[in-house]
Amino acid sequence: MRDPDHVDQAYLLDQYDVPDGARYADLAVLRGDPSDGLPGVVGIGAKSAASLLRTFGDLDGVIQAIDDVDIRLKGARLARLSKARDYLAVAPTVVDVVRDCPVPDPDGDPPHGSLPRTVADARLISQLAVQYQLTRQFTRLLDALHIT
Repeated sequence: MRDPDHVDQAYLLDQYDVPDGARYADLAVLRGDPSDGLPGVVGIGAKSAASLLRTFGDLDGVIQAIDDVDIRLKGARLARLSKARDYLAVAPTVVDVVRDCPVPDPDGDPPHGSLPRTVADARLISQLAVQYQLTRQFTRLLDALHIT
């Protein structure tokens, strides 16, 4: 959060070889993403995931290829993907972002237009962070927002 990157389609294509955010989410499912608690498919890294997505279009296409035993999937790769089939079916629910949540303009007038500067219920935040094993993420967020 100290030096954020400006992420757009060009960045995703350059850094991850995927054309857009939806394919990046598919890539994250395939290769794994520790920040989201995704283990990924054993033996599938970012380059392999990008290659699979280029070949099959998206994660649904990869899953269909597994189910159809597509001839473009061979040997160990097919075995690993087949073993991870159930994971691939449910993991996108962790990665998918909410798209219909109203977010106030952070530059607008309070109380709806400004970012919070204090924690309303520090005990509850602490409890949730521990319960969901997100203490590091909560700390980073609070630090980034300069919340005390």
